[in-house]
Amino acid sequence: MQARNKALLALVALLALVALPLRGAFEQVGSGARPGAMANAFTAVSGDVHSIFFNPAGLAGIRQPEVTTMYSKLFTGLSDQSDIGVSLLGFASPLGHQGRWGSLGAGLWRLRLASLFSEQANSLTWARRWNETLLGNLSAGVTLKHLIRSYGDTPEIQNAINLAGSSLGSPDPVLASKRSKSGFGLDIGVLYQWRKFYSAGLAVQNLNEPNMALGAGDRDVVPMTIKLGFGFQTRRTRFLADLTQREGIPGRADRIMGLGAERMWFFGEHDMLTLRAGFASGSRDLRQASLGLGYQFSRLEFNYGFNLPLSGVTRTDGAHQLSLSLRFGRPAEDQGELERLLKKEQDSRIQAEQALSEASVARIAAQEKLSSMAKEIELLRRSLLNRISTPEQIKAIELEKSQAEEEQKRIEAEQKKAEEEEGKAREALANAYRLSWSLYQRKVAVGSRFVDRIEFLEKIISKYSGVGIDIQESTLELERIKKEQQELLNEFKSSWDYYQQISARGASAETRSELLERIIKKFQGKDVDLTVAQKELEKVNK
Repeated sequence: MQARNKALLALVALLALVALPLRGAFEQVGSGARPGAMANAFTAVSGDVHSIFFNPAGLAGIRQPEVTTMYSKLFTGLSDQSDIGVSLLGFASPLGHQGRWGSLGAGLWRLRLASLFSEQANSLTWARRWNETLLGNLSAGVTLKHLIRSYGDTPEIQNAINLAGSSLGSPDPVLASKRSKSGFGLDIGVLYQWRKFYSAGLAVQNLNEPNMALGAGDRDVVPMTIKLGFGFQTRRTRFLADLTQREGIPGRADRIMGLGAERMWFFGEHDMLTLRAGFASGSRDLRQASLGLGYQFSRLEFNYGFNLPLSGVTRTDGAHQLSLSLRFGRPAEDQGELERLLKKEQDSRIQAEQALSEASVARIAAQEKLSSMAKEIELLRRSLLNRISTPEQIKAIELEKSQAEEEQKRIEAEQKKAEEEEGKAREALANAYRLSWSLYQRKVAVGSRFVDRIEFLEKIISKYSGVGIDIQESTLELERIKKEQQELLNEFKSSWDYYQQISARGASAETRSELLERIIKKFQGKDVDLTVAQKELEKVNK
């Protein structure tokens, strides 16, 4: 009886985590440390391998191969010492040159309750993005899942207990002959991103509601889940909101609202620290808080998430999630997107420059007219002061002066309109500049070489200097990049000079080869021409 009670308590605790006690199968408990730290508000996120488990359309934003692994310990600190764990493995990669054929991902998710119970989902995802939409990017994706549910062996299975708590003396009629069930689930999703900052996603999980009942003729479906998400992001911050609807009890829909946020700090060119937080609230008094952090150095990223139930199972230390992700291969620039943005920047700049030129000409012409009218009005004023003029002449002069003043007001209105148009043109030119700056940031994100970045910045400065646009950030960035480039070249030169010194002192071929290998490894992929070192290494190894 003690074993039975312990097993039942553990199962109830697991299902209470998501407040879905009757149809909590294959829930998103532990689907990544990054999403978990933001209350699983992940439907509107693009470019992350975890999209396999939330919204398949988000996988379309992957720019380079990525693999992730995670382990989560749920309900730590329960009095019965239940061992509830979730493990995850995911992989995603663009297909074809620059993701021409979309992105492909595969994922494995497994929940295990000691030796009593387990659920596993093997996923295969394909997604594709279309850039040429009216305002932004539209992505769509689909996931096919192989679902497996298994039950372990316990004394209660061999000796079933009825509802009154009495032993039947015979095996459980359902579990005695069959303890696992498999089926297939289907997820679909779309994701729309516009104006660089905003995103909206819609995902439908387990669209076909697979039946995972063990007994023939029984029905135990994995309920369809509908997720609607919204996101807003800048270079350093992201805010997310998700609304999830799922039929937790047959005939009754449960709704959960999840809110998440993350803030990033950049160190150097590739390192980044991220802090995350989230809160979820929903049907049947569901409340849960979450926190997390991540650190990315080079291509490796570590994430930690912590979830604490604020209702339901509260006598627990919460759930802890640890994940490790690796991106490999050089990220390819999304050429179609870059070309579209570059053309948009060029068209915007040309139109803004033309409008600015026309507005400036109109403003100068109005100023000249006003100057001429002022002189004419002054002459008429002096004529009125001439007492020799007859009354008829004075009346004619006054009429002429009045007409001149009306014309002056009209020209002043023209000048004001020209100044407003000039201001609008300058703002349009500033927007074109900001678009150029965002293009530069994309080049940085995909690891463009120093020489390419310097050339691009110099073009930006050349195009937008002298037109009243604040280009200080580009100027400062150019100075910084040139400084970094020079420091890197100086460092390589010092290493090469040291190698030449030990070579001149008669160092052995083995020592020279080892030093050359260290030099090449140190500066590989850092925008340094290693031809001389590589040729020297080939020469030494002969």
